[in-house]
Amino acid sequence: MARPRPPRSPVPVDPDNPPMHPAEERRLRREIASRIDHLWAIVERRRLGAAAPPSIDEA
Repeated sequence: MARPRPPRSPVPVDPDNPPMHPAEERRLRREIASRIDHLWAIVERRRLGAAAPPSIDEA
């Protein structure tokens, strides 16, 4: 069984880059995850297209 991750050490606050509001951070994480999923779907489609036999229309 996997060990629990140790707690993160506190990060000093940079005055030029204050921490985000938790809701804003969640929104950005969801947006990034959505973009990654979109790009991964493109890769999978291309991989399946390259592995598929040529269709009758292409022949």
